[in-house]
Amino acid sequence: MSNDLRWSPRSGFLDLAIPIEEPSWGIPRFTSGYSIGRRVLPSRFPTKTRYGEVALLNSLMRLEDWRELQQFSGTERNLGRHHWNRSDALRKGNVIVDLVAEVENFTVFRLQSIKPNLTETDLFSWTKRKNAWLKHGTVDLASLGSSWPRVQGFVEVRNALQHGLGELTDFQLSLAHRERVLAAVRSCSVHLDGGRVMLHPADVSRCADSCLTFISMLDCAAPE
Repeated sequence: MSNDLRWSPRSGFLDLAIPIEEPSWGIPRFTSGYSIGRRVLPSRFPTKTRYGEVALLNSLMRLEDWRELQQFSGTERNLGRHHWNRSDALRKGNVIVDLVAEVENFTVFRLQSIKPNLTETDLFSWTKRKNAWLKHGTVDLASLGSSWPRVQGFVEVRNALQHGLGELTDFQLSLAHRERVLAAVRSCSVHLDGGRVMLHPADVSRCADSCLTFISMLDCAAPE
């Protein structure tokens, strides 16, 4: 394939661009597949509704933003090793936080499109969302393959990043939650050094793949 479609932050839509060498991690750049207007979604992530299309597109654009930053990150090494390490860790953490937020928003809004009288309080936690989806959307979120436990793992990683400055929080490590949280983190294959989350580029790719797969499977499994 001589040309590639990729997101351009400057123009605000997918541009035909000179192909860029694919990174080693697995999520493809925008490829030919399911199309919404000029924007193109990978065909391996089918959707049923506009909610799914928008959630997938937002997630892919956020991933592409991170990839473009990675391409130009070499200039930051001039600022010193410690600055580079902090900046790189923050970028990986930020994209995981955003990808998990997109999954959470989609899970809420998609169910509200089926049952409009459900409030944010009704769907505040993942436990409430799971129960509400089973009751009102006739979908068991745990039945959505390996994407479900992986997403739950990245939820715990996100919580550590946002509430523990990269460390598992006292709440996560409390007697009531420790075993569940550690099992969830293991399911998404993120490494812990003691209680500190150690992120690598492959973790970002794995998070994106898990979130995209979950959104696609839930959108297709749910009633319209």
